[in-house]
Amino acid sequence: MSVVSDERRKPLTIVFHILAETSTPVLDIGDRECIPLDEAIKCLVEQHWVSMSQSVVIRFNFDEESFAALFEPVLRRVLLFLQLTGRAITRCAIEMWSWKYSHYFTKPISENLRNVTEITIGCSDPKKRPRLPAEVGL
Repeated sequence: MSVVSDERRKPLTIVFHILAETSTPVLDIGDRECIPLDEAIKCLVEQHWVSMSQSVVIRFNFDEESFAALFEPVLRRVLLFLQLTGRAITRCAIEMWSWKYSHYFTKPISENLRNVTEITIGCSDPKKRPRLPAEVGL
Protein backbone atom coordinates (compact mmCIF):
# COMPACT_ATOMS: atom_id res chain seq x y z
CA MET A 1 0.00 0.00 0.00
CA SER A 2 1.53 3.29 -1.07
CA VAL A 3 1.43 6.32 1.17
CA VAL A 4 0.83 9.74 -0.37
CA SER A 5 2.53 12.52 1.55
CA ASP A 6 0.42 15.28 3.10
CA GLU A 7 2.11 17.73 0.74
CA ARG A 8 0.73 15.89 -2.30
CA ARG A 9 -2.75 15.54 -0.82
CA LYS A 10 -3.03 19.25 -0.14
CA PRO A 11 -4.22 21.19 -3.18
CA LEU A 12 -2.09 24.07 -4.34
CA THR A 13 -4.22 27.22 -4.13
CA ILE A 14 -3.43 30.00 -6.54
CA VAL A 15 -5.37 33.25 -6.18
CA PHE A 16 -5.43 35.73 -9.05
CA HIS A 17 -6.43 39.26 -8.22
CA ILE A 18 -5.85 42.86 -9.24
CA LEU A 19 -4.01 45.36 -7.06
CA ALA A 20 -6.49 48.23 -6.99
CA GLU A 21 -3.87 50.96 -6.66
CA THR A 22 -1.83 49.86 -9.69
CA SER A 23 -4.28 47.65 -11.64
CA THR A 24 -1.54 44.99 -11.71
CA PRO A 25 -2.52 41.32 -11.96
CA VAL A 26 -0.89 39.42 -9.10
CA LEU A 27 -0.93 35.93 -7.60
CA ASP A 28 -1.12 34.72 -4.04
CA ILE A 29 0.43 31.26 -3.85
CA GLY A 30 0.20 29.39 -0.58
CA ASP A 31 1.52 31.69 2.15
CA ARG A 32 3.14 34.14 -0.29
CA GLU A 33 1.07 37.14 -1.28
CA CYS A 34 0.94 39.67 -4.09
CA ILE A 35 3.55 38.28 -6.46
CA PRO A 36 3.38 39.97 -9.88
CA LEU A 37 1.95 37.57 -12.46
CA ASP A 38 5.08 37.06 -14.58
CA GLU A 39 7.34 36.66 -11.53
CA ALA A 40 4.90 34.22 -9.93
CA ILE A 41 4.78 32.04 -13.03
CA LYS A 42 8.58 32.03 -13.16
CA CYS A 43 8.67 30.93 -9.49
CA LEU A 44 6.10 28.20 -10.14
CA VAL A 45 8.07 26.86 -13.08
CA GLU A 46 11.48 27.02 -11.41
CA GLN A 47 10.46 25.68 -8.02
CA HIS A 48 8.05 23.05 -9.30
CA TRP A 49 5.41 24.06 -6.77
CA VAL A 50 2.59 22.71 -8.87
CA SER A 51 4.17 19.32 -9.50
CA MET A 52 4.25 18.69 -5.73
CA SER A 53 0.46 18.54 -5.70
CA GLN A 54 -2.03 16.36 -7.56
CA SER A 55 -4.70 19.06 -7.51
CA VAL A 56 -4.80 22.78 -7.98
CA VAL A 57 -7.36 25.39 -6.98
CA ILE A 58 -7.44 28.54 -9.07
CA ARG A 59 -9.39 31.41 -7.54
CA PHE A 60 -10.17 34.61 -9.45
CA ASN A 61 -10.81 37.76 -7.43
CA PHE A 62 -11.38 40.23 -10.27
CA ASP A 63 -14.22 42.65 -10.72
CA GLU A 64 -16.18 42.10 -13.90
CA GLU A 65 -14.44 44.78 -16.01
CA SER A 66 -10.96 43.62 -15.01
CA PHE A 67 -11.84 39.99 -15.61
CA ALA A 68 -13.20 40.69 -19.07
CA ALA A 69 -10.03 42.58 -20.03
CA LEU A 70 -7.59 40.07 -18.51
CA PHE A 71 -9.39 36.81 -19.15
CA GLU A 72 -7.57 35.72 -22.32
CA PRO A 73 -3.98 36.55 -21.31
CA VAL A 74 -4.43 35.27 -17.76
CA LEU A 75 -6.02 31.97 -18.82
CA ARG A 76 -3.31 31.49 -21.44
CA ARG A 77 -0.62 31.96 -18.79
CA VAL A 78 -2.39 29.71 -16.30
CA LEU A 79 -2.55 26.93 -18.86
CA LEU A 80 1.06 27.48 -19.84
CA PHE A 81 2.49 27.10 -16.35
CA LEU A 82 0.20 24.19 -15.55
CA GLN A 83 1.42 22.48 -18.71
CA LEU A 84 5.04 23.12 -17.79
CA THR A 85 4.86 22.14 -14.14
CA GLY A 86 1.70 20.20 -13.50
CA ARG A 87 2.15 16.84 -15.14
CA ALA A 88 0.86 15.12 -11.99
CA ILE A 89 -2.27 17.25 -11.68
CA THR A 90 -5.47 15.25 -12.01
CA ARG A 91 -7.95 17.64 -10.39
CA CYS A 92 -8.44 21.32 -11.17
CA ALA A 93 -10.90 23.46 -9.23
CA ILE A 94 -11.74 26.98 -10.32
CA GLU A 95 -13.47 29.40 -7.98
CA MET A 96 -14.90 32.62 -9.35
CA TRP A 97 -16.94 35.54 -8.07
CA SER A 98 -19.50 35.03 -10.84
CA TRP A 99 -20.72 32.27 -13.13
CA LYS A 100 -20.76 34.61 -16.13
CA TYR A 101 -17.47 33.39 -17.62
CA SER A 102 -17.29 29.89 -16.15
CA HIS A 103 -18.19 28.11 -19.40
CA TYR A 104 -14.98 29.44 -20.99
CA PHE A 105 -12.80 27.30 -18.74
CA THR A 106 -13.77 23.68 -19.18
CA LYS A 107 -12.75 23.15 -22.83
CA PRO A 108 -9.35 24.94 -22.73
CA ILE A 109 -8.36 23.15 -19.53
CA SER A 110 -9.41 19.71 -20.74
CA GLU A 111 -7.63 20.30 -24.08
CA ASN A 112 -4.41 21.61 -22.54
CA LEU A 113 -4.07 19.50 -19.41
CA ARG A 114 -4.24 15.92 -20.60
CA ASN A 115 -3.97 14.34 -17.13
CA VAL A 116 -6.86 16.30 -15.63
CA THR A 117 -9.80 13.97 -15.11
CA GLU A 118 -11.91 16.26 -12.94
CA ILE A 119 -12.66 19.96 -13.36
CA THR A 120 -14.78 21.68 -10.73
CA ILE A 121 -16.09 25.18 -11.29
CA GLY A 122 -17.61 26.94 -8.30
CA CYS A 123 -18.91 30.42 -7.59
CA SER A 124 -17.45 32.19 -4.57
CA ASP A 125 -20.40 34.59 -4.25
CA PRO A 126 -23.42 32.61 -2.95
CA LYS A 127 -25.82 35.38 -4.04
CA LYS A 128 -24.77 34.90 -7.66
CA ARG A 129 -24.89 31.11 -7.53
CA PRO A 130 -27.50 29.69 -9.93
CA ARG A 131 -29.72 26.76 -9.05
CA LEU A 132 -27.31 24.35 -10.67
CA PRO A 133 -24.84 21.91 -9.14
CA ALA A 134 -21.62 23.64 -8.09
CA GLU A 135 -19.62 21.06 -10.00
CA VAL A 136 -19.26 20.65 -13.72
CA GLY A 137 -18.03 17.23 -14.76
CA LEU A 138 -16.36 16.29 -18.02
